Amino acid sequence: MNNLTDPVDEHTKQLIALRQEAIESHQRRMIVVTGDLNWSLKLAENFITYLADSTTDSPLWIAREWPEPPNRLQQIIGSESPLLIFNAHHGFDPNLFGAATGAVIGGGLVLLLVPDFAKWRIKSDPVSSRITVYPHLPESISNRYIERLIRCINDGEKESLVTLLHQTEQPVEVLWQRSPQAAEAAANTKIFEPGSTADQQSAIGAIIHTATGHRHRPLVMTSDRGRGKSAAMGIAAARLIHTGKGHVVVTAPGRSAIDNLFKHAAIEWEEMNNDPQSLPLEFIAPDRLINQAVKADLVLVDEAAAIPTPILSKILERHSRVIFATTTHGYEGSGQGFALRFLQHLQTQCPDYKRIQLNSPIRWSAGDPVEMLVNQMLILDAEPKLPEALLTLSAHQIDRIERLDRTQLAANEPLLRQLFGLLVLAHYRT
Repeated sequence: MNNLTDPVDEHTKQLIALRQEAIESHQRRMIVVTGDLNWSLKLAENFITYLADSTTDSPLWIAREWPEPPNRLQQIIGSESPLLIFNAHHGFDPNLFGAATGAVIGGGLVLLLVPDFAKWRIKSDPVSSRITVYPHLPESISNRYIERLIRCINDGEKESLVTLLHQTEQPVEVLWQRSPQAAEAAANTKIFEPGSTADQQSAIGAIIHTATGHRHRPLVMTSDRGRGKSAAMGIAAARLIHTGKGHVVVTAPGRSAIDNLFKHAAIEWEEMNNDPQSLPLEFIAPDRLINQAVKADLVLVDEAAAIPTPILSKILERHSRVIFATTTHGYEGSGQGFALRFLQHLQTQCPDYKRIQLNSPIRWSAGDPVEMLVNQMLILDAEPKLPEALLTLSAHQIDRIERLDRTQLAANEPLLRQLFGLLVLAHYRT
């Protein structure tokens, strides 16, 4: 293992110290590295080399090369890693960033590699080509979004949510020492094992009750990222199969999205049967589930907000015992849009359906600075704030339409969040 008394680059030393603080607090830390691409990549490689002796988990690289494969987002959802390196020199993709940061576990680090802010403000972002509408060209897209990201990062630094590392010419010899603040955080931190929080125990019990109780009373589980809903479903699935509910089926937008569910199901199954390979838990893609005659004692639908409502409705129609689980605020799909459309249909078809919300984080400790900062950067927690009068307003009663100036909107955070909240309600992909 690397010796901390060896001379190390000043920036690598800071990364080591932040990692130690993150481990002791079971929270995550975000570090924004600004500078030339080659210098930033070298710093990341040096840190990975240091970590290689202390962890067997592989870092999660995003945009190490460009472009990323089209299915990269689906590969990330459901995965876990102690270190994320997100290279924004090739472009900043909000979907990939949200998915990747959600995969970082407590005690992990997020390294966001960006150009010097002055250059980033004027640099053309390749991701713009994905949202360019004819006859406009990608280079005609403004950098308002990047400008807002920089503002969020600078504000986050003031609030101690993020650490900024700027490129310097000469490394210096330094030694890392444990800080009193990190020691205090470690003493006050409670780390939960999967299935141990009150929220998760309630969820596991509710899933088992849905599988063994009255038919046509589906369960809806909602939570923010990192609350352990997938782990709860995996644990409950293993217990149900162990007690005789032999055919439990899992579906999701992609197989990789439920890796975490299968991992916790295998762990629970091994504790009960000593053979994780024999777990008869099956993944079936949503289209196959509705187009083929699939018999199941229980269907678990993970990341349901990312599955179109007509498919969810068909699953509900074909199967009498279903769990619908979804992220409330997240890149997988809009939990608010899910609530607006599918839950209304569910209320009509199954008025006795149950709903539970998981609130306590388990993948990281409460007060996680990365969660707070990512919510601000991507407006993941946006909620529409509608006056009471608008709830009953019809279209013909609207007598004024105002076109918002984009530059002014980008600088007006409260109004931007309200508008984004409306967009979240309007579509399951935002």
